[in-house]
Amino acid sequence: MSGQPPAGLRWRPTPSFLVGLTAAAVLSLVAILFRRLDAALFATPFIIVVAWSLATRPSSSPRLLRRFSDVTVQEGTTHLLQIEAREVAGAEQLLTEVGAVETILVSPRRHDVQLVTSDTATAQLHWTPARWGTPDFGACRAGLLSPWGAFRWGPVRFSSAMIRVTPRAVSFQSRAGMPHPVGLVGRNQSRRRGDGTEFADIRPFVQGDRLRRIHWPVSARSGELHVRTTYAELDAELAIMLDASTEVGVSGGVDDVSTSLDLGVRAAAAVAGCFLTQGERVGLDVIGSNPAVHVPVRPGRTQLQRLVASLSTVRPGGERHLLSSIRRVRTSPGALVVLISPLMSEQVLAAAAALTRRGLTVMVVDCLPADVRIDNDDTPLVDVALRIRLQQRAVEIAAIRRIGVTVTAWNGPGSLDTVLRDLNRRPASSGNLR
Repeated sequence: MSGQPPAGLRWRPTPSFLVGLTAAAVLSLVAILFRRLDAALFATPFIIVVAWSLATRPSSSPRLLRRFSDVTVQEGTTHLLQIEAREVAGAEQLLTEVGAVETILVSPRRHDVQLVTSDTATAQLHWTPARWGTPDFGACRAGLLSPWGAFRWGPVRFSSAMIRVTPRAVSFQSRAGMPHPVGLVGRNQSRRRGDGTEFADIRPFVQGDRLRRIHWPVSARSGELHVRTTYAELDAELAIMLDASTEVGVSGGVDDVSTSLDLGVRAAAAVAGCFLTQGERVGLDVIGSNPAVHVPVRPGRTQLQRLVASLSTVRPGGERHLLSSIRRVRTSPGALVVLISPLMSEQVLAAAAALTRRGLTVMVVDCLPADVRIDNDDTPLVDVALRIRLQQRAVEIAAIRRIGVTVTAWNGPGSLDTVLRDLNRRPASSGNLR
């Protein structure tokens, strides 16, 4: 990005130059009128600095440019901001200032001074987004000073820039396969025998077996034909539903305390990344978000980039129409629905039960922080109300577990393995998915 200087911008005297000029004039006048040698001695350094400043006054017309190393970044990573000044002959210092942004840390500081040693000068600032989202990078200002700080050019103001900060997805590989997958694309190993490359067993030959499956060493030893069997290589559809109707807790950034929405967004990104890299098809629906977020089901690494970019736009939108938006979600038979929610709304719990009754395999991921706080200044009444709501929530979770809905807390990589193994043991259900 670049910023063109406003028309008519030129080198102007600074207050320090005007003070020096006034001091030189007054002291010189006193020395002449009152024949004071001490006044003349005091005036001498001011006269030298003023004469030097006038002799070195720049006449160039600088150009300023601002460049970001990247405007789509991941939270917790450090990036470079460069402010470059060109055609700065005669200038001595390049001064920059970056406006404060709550979720972006600028290092080493927001104010920077660079000495000009050639016809160009560059100020480099490192910035780190502390939280996912689409924050506006603060407005930047840059200006130039001549020797002795006598004349200044600018400052030129750069407008704020929108940065897309994607959630940090913890990379992991699930040790448990997807329940009841269909197709022949993904890398999940099925419990069912079928076409694939993963060895399963050796059994006697039966009519219909392919000749290329015959295991000749065992057949020769036993005197009867035997064939190799393999596990089917299957793919599955994973429908991620993120509850963004409310945000519970206080966010301290990626390496500090998290809100329920922080955990939910990062969990959605991690789960999607895990199964997309295994060849599965993954889609995303954010319910209760303003604006609504929908990513159709697709496979591939490009889908992961599309999905995390969409997660960066999530904003809490309230519980209005939450249940109806969940019911509008469409999934394919055999899909696994992962509903990520803090489970503070009865509507979400009711929707999870409704999805199960429709014949879908539903896994509810609890993203409520273990040490949740409402705000930084909790009052006793707020604390009591929170404890009461958490007790009610525990009763509601127990109720939906009794009808077959699996609920597990998100504790990072490996949180879903045990639950997926349990779901694999269940028979595939079929219901009305329309």
